[in-house]
Amino acid sequence: MVFNIKYQVAAIFIIVSLLSPELLHASGNDKNTFIPVKGPTTVKQWLVAGPFAGIEDKVDEHLWEKDYLKSIGGETKARPMPGDSITVNLSWDLQEKEWIGFPVKTNEVGYVGFYLASNDSNKAQIQVFSYNRLSMWSNGTNGFSQRGVSFLDPTYPPVCPDGQKITVGVNEGLNFILIKSVPMPGSQGIMVIVNPVDNPDLTLCIFKYSAQKSTGTEEEF
Repeated sequence: MVFNIKYQVAAIFIIVSLLSPELLHASGNDKNTFIPVKGPTTVKQWLVAGPFAGIEDKVDEHLWEKDYLKSIGGETKARPMPGDSITVNLSWDLQEKEWIGFPVKTNEVGYVGFYLASNDSNKAQIQVFSYNRLSMWSNGTNGFSQRGVSFLDPTYPPVCPDGQKITVGVNEGLNFILIKSVPMPGSQGIMVIVNPVDNPDLTLCIFKYSAQKSTGTEEEF
């Protein structure tokens, strides 16, 4: 069984190397790695874009509807690498955090994402811990969207209940998981756990850049 897991991980590395060498070497070295999802595995490295501001000091109901990534093809086309430009003054940043408190204001929108590698086309289960308003895409396909009951009602229930499990489709090779986030008053932040699937022939790995630059606190996987 140990041999089988190692073989599958090695196979993913070869497949993804052939499909996306620019991703493997994006940070300027050969130490980018894959973290096997053998059990519940927390995402600790994020590609981050934003925040994008709405109306100053005012809840903006249109924040959720607007696609702030149109300049790079839109939310469904995003396949970023660290440092890729979104606007003249904004680019994708690489942050190493287990719990990412971003963005922090209720009139802001932020995007966070990570790459998930698979040795076959199948489904993966992603567990989200957050009370933000969230929308999630896997390779541009929306798998989850929760906007809350009312932005203006202080008695609203949790937007995305802690530990909500979301099933998304994955393809062979690298898959970009993108999350759009709008904080609710008094509560912000996201943590994501990738769960293993009950399929002995499917191997999932979280892709990790070895880039030295990070605005977050560096942690080891």
